[in-house]
Amino acid sequence: MARSLAPDDFWPFLVWHCFYLKWSLRVGALGLGIGIIAKQNVTEDDLSTAFWTMALIRVILFLITFSCSSFLASFFNEARLIPVIQAVSFTFLFQIMGIIGNTLLKKNLFFQKIFIITIISSIFESGTALLLVVIYTKSYWALVFAMVSSRFLNNFLVFILARWVPKWKFSKKSFAFLFRYGINSLGSSLTEYFNSNADYFIIGKVLGPKILGFYEFAYRIPFLIQTRISYPLRDTLYPTLAILSDSHKKLSDGSIKGVTYIALICFPCLGGLAIIAELMVRVLWGEQWLTVVAPLKILCCASAIKCVCDPMRDLFNCLDRPDIPFKFSLISLVFTVISVSTLGYFFGIIGIAWAMMVSTLPVFFLLLLAFSMMKASFYELIKGVFPIIISTLCTMIVAYFVQSSLKMTGLQDIFILFFSIFFGALAYWISLKIGFKNTYSEITETGIEILGLRKNKALNN
Repeated sequence: MARSLAPDDFWPFLVWHCFYLKWSLRVGALGLGIGIIAKQNVTEDDLSTAFWTMALIRVILFLITFSCSSFLASFFNEARLIPVIQAVSFTFLFQIMGIIGNTLLKKNLFFQKIFIITIISSIFESGTALLLVVIYTKSYWALVFAMVSSRFLNNFLVFILARWVPKWKFSKKSFAFLFRYGINSLGSSLTEYFNSNADYFIIGKVLGPKILGFYEFAYRIPFLIQTRISYPLRDTLYPTLAILSDSHKKLSDGSIKGVTYIALICFPCLGGLAIIAELMVRVLWGEQWLTVVAPLKILCCASAIKCVCDPMRDLFNCLDRPDIPFKFSLISLVFTVISVSTLGYFFGIIGIAWAMMVSTLPVFFLLLLAFSMMKASFYELIKGVFPIIISTLCTMIVAYFVQSSLKMTGLQDIFILFFSIFFGALAYWISLKIGFKNTYSEITETGIEILGLRKNKALNN
């Protein structure tokens, strides 16, 4: 029998999920896959060396996470986190199946296969979680089981489609080349991990795990757009740019087009979400979750900046300077800690959300450096995303007025939500298509090329 789902049903999973997800995304690979993509002529020795190195890292991460579950749970004063952490830690072992296969699919621009795998695993995870929560009332364990099983499915499908099996080879020469990318990527990933989790540590320790659960829920919604849209497109963009790295002009043009395409999808989603946040939370999760609305709106803005700025870090790998993002992330970490500590102390959870917004601003200096190294104009990037910003503002304005107008009619919230989304999306499409015809056509063609549907044309241009 289904029941009403309260925040207490899920926050133990929510607290740990984002820590794990960010740790897995940023630290797990040691960046050796970046070296594989960057290298023009990859040998079997390179692949096998990368596999055994990354497999060992996955095992170490599993052992550390599993064995430290009690310590992590005590940090948040919540014993229920112990079995959750231990269960989720097994996903590090599942990743061994697909660590090289996923890299090969990206390097060979087989993005259709990656897209299919992502869709299948996402549908499986959502369906499994919904089934267990609604029908069997398993609370947060439904999310744990759905997440772990979907990670296994995802890596198994990658292994099957990539059709690559490791050999008993290990080359010191290959390791030396890959390690140069890997160590800088690891350093950057570690600092970025603490950078993006400074808010979590402070809230969890000072304000308590229940408030952290609310904050994580607010963060998770826009972060989901990053992981499901921005990150996959970033994974698509980097291998394409790596092929163009012999020409700074092609590299800058390709990066601008790629980031513009990311903004095309992420900006209206996040902008519209900020407008309908309260209505959406009330309809989908209930009044008991309205605490997340205010930080959610702020974090939507922060995520929009990250969606377009984070992919540009990969430019330094294409420029054979993987050390620069690491050095910059150290400076950025200090800035984030100061911002989060100061604003969090004076304004609580809302202040911390604003601090995470402010902490995204230094990345613009990194972008300026990248364009300077390519001898390109930063103005071209602004010019590329400007039509999307204007169209997104149209979306937000229309969604706001539709929502406000329909509330006065007494219409049910679920219908108001539907019409707000529909007319907001329609306004975005009309604004982009009519107001910026050339941009609309160019983005459409670029999107097709980046997705690999016209791979040869993408490379020639």
